[in-house]
Amino acid sequence: ICSDYRKGILTEKVFSATTHRASNSKKRVLVDPKSSNFELYKGATIITPNQFEVEKAVPIKIVDKIDLDRAAEYLLNLTHAELILITRGKNGMTLYPNKENPIDIPTQAKEVFDVTGAGDTVVSVLAMALAIGLNYKDSAWLSNIAASIVIGKVGTAVVSLAEIDEYLHEEILRTSKSVLNLEELTKIVSLAKSVGKTVVFTNGCFDLIHGGHIEFLQKAREKGDLLVVGLNSDRSVKAIKGNGRPIKTEKERANIISALKSVDYITIFDENTPEEVIRQVHPDILVKGNDYNIDEIAGREIVEGYGAKVELIPIVKGLSTTNIVTKILENHKSN
Repeated sequence: ICSDYRKGILTEKVFSATTHRASNSKKRVLVDPKSSNFELYKGATIITPNQFEVEKAVPIKIVDKIDLDRAAEYLLNLTHAELILITRGKNGMTLYPNKENPIDIPTQAKEVFDVTGAGDTVVSVLAMALAIGLNYKDSAWLSNIAASIVIGKVGTAVVSLAEIDEYLHEEILRTSKSVLNLEELTKIVSLAKSVGKTVVFTNGCFDLIHGGHIEFLQKAREKGDLLVVGLNSDRSVKAIKGNGRPIKTEKERANIISALKSVDYITIFDENTPEEVIRQVHPDILVKGNDYNIDEIAGREIVEGYGAKVELIPIVKGLSTTNIVTKILENHKSN
């Protein structure tokens, strides 16, 4: 890594010797530039300027993204670099591989306190990622995340591997879909637990969603950081409730539940009980409504067996899918 701070050390002679030795040993050379004369950096593999540094180095007035693309092409032709990674502040960064289409990488920063050290972070994490075998795109993406963490701190700061790891875990949890198969769910739950999340699990048919269901799920979610709902499949609802049920298909029921803010993830199970799901998911808390006796709760012994908790939540009396269906049928007959 050649970080040019314009202190007189990274002269043309020094840089030329560096690139010559790197070429002989088949090593990459990454440059974080400061000079407006990019001819100095001929022989570099990767150059990581910010947009302001690019503007000073090219005979092109940069007004929009098209101008920036032209400027990057100019610098690639000038330096013969394999790629140029331009950091663009609130617009993230753009990766320009030589003779390939540019790749825009949006910023990941939640808050910006101090941009000091962002460039150093980008080039160092980029180098580390390439050294362990990641491709250019993934390496740039990782360096973008690291820089986003650094600018959220005050003053010159460093980013730790643990911070990057936690960020990646949180991002996977945030962007993953809601309705998962059991294999997908167990991976997500494992990630959640690795960053200290408390996982709550409940299950049911949730055929005709009513106010009682919504209040129950809200209270369940308050017990932890993540609420997973095991949803009985159409086959298992019919086996439990009898012919004529479910009224709504498992896909419809899953879509409705996934729209609730209180629910993080849903998995559909085909068995009559959620015991296999509970074995795989290993929730920290298993919750059911207090219309159940605690000894009747499916999965209780499994959960208590590995030291987790079973809790009962008060339900809204008089509200149930069966009661709603009965009332609809009675009204239909009377009409």
